[in-house]
Amino acid sequence: IMGPALGAALALIDIEIMGYSINEYTGPGWLLVIMFMVDLFMVQCLFREHPPAKNENKNATDTSSEQAQLLADEKQTASSYGGVSNGQTEKDSKKEVINEQSPSETHEKKSNVDIDDNAVSEEPTEPPPSLPLVLSLIFIQFSLMIGFSLLETIASPLVHDRFNWNVNDCNLLFTCGGVVSLVVYAIFVMLSKRVADRSLVFTAISLCFVGFLLAIDWEGLNWVPHWVLALLPPYLGRFLTGFGLMYGGFMIGRSITFALYSKLIASQYQGKYLGWMVAGGSAARTLGPFAAVFLYYEVQSAGGKSIAVFGPAVVLHLMCLLLMICFWADLLPGNLGLTPVAIKKRSTTKKRVEQLIRLRKESSLPV
Repeated sequence: IMGPALGAALALIDIEIMGYSINEYTGPGWLLVIMFMVDLFMVQCLFREHPPAKNENKNATDTSSEQAQLLADEKQTASSYGGVSNGQTEKDSKKEVINEQSPSETHEKKSNVDIDDNAVSEEPTEPPPSLPLVLSLIFIQFSLMIGFSLLETIASPLVHDRFNWNVNDCNLLFTCGGVVSLVVYAIFVMLSKRVADRSLVFTAISLCFVGFLLAIDWEGLNWVPHWVLALLPPYLGRFLTGFGLMYGGFMIGRSITFALYSKLIASQYQGKYLGWMVAGGSAARTLGPFAAVFLYYEVQSAGGKSIAVFGPAVVLHLMCLLLMICFWADLLPGNLGLTPVAIKKRSTTKKRVEQLIRLRKESSLPV
């Protein structure tokens, strides 16, 4: 909000100081120069670097000794109770614990617990995430980012050419977009506690898809039937509505796609695969402005300009929706890697457990 709002305020200034013009075009640049000079002053004069603590190595050694002692105590406790041996070996006691568990728990923990006479082995390495699923989410993030970069780049020249808006009008447009982002973010925070991540991502992509469709100037295209054009509202209203939908959809989709992606990646692979996701988003932010400028200025007709820029974004978001449908079952972190039969069985088991818990609570209530 602050950037476009400051731009709108600076657009009202038209002065000259010591031969330097400050107007709607140069004002934002001079403001940034002043802000960066303040940043340099704060870094050099106000920030202080603190040296590391001298007893850092000593604390690390003490911590390692404490951990070793705790592990030894835990091993001793596993073979006896309260310091008094019960006549059972560690292996026998572990077998009893496993036998007391339900079959489903035993099956889930067999792969994680290795019974040995001396110690319990470490948990096996988790399998890497599904490559098609990873690439699909990266493609979704790429599509959202490149679509928004297209909008940011082309919105100003488009409204100037199509509606004869000036710089101040464009700044007000992006300020309103920032307000929409804040409102949508507040709604997103409330919905994220009750709605699954995959549903939020699907909703965000759908909003962007509809927004890009509305932003296309269908009246400037000769091949569109007249009866379709008669049903469409004026282009200004459509564009503003689509602009708001794209801002809101991007606000939800960017953050929740990244969150869902991180939940589907095991901890030992987070660095590598999250780096891929960030690289995909960076590539979109880099390529988007170049593609938008090239497509917009290479096409001459008014209607053709909008469809040349927003048409590819429509196709990309439609592909994202299809990918979401194909990988819908795998987009729940607990279902990753399971077959459809296993997912259905797991869901049924969960419902039965919840029903038993509810019945137990009801039976414990006083009559």
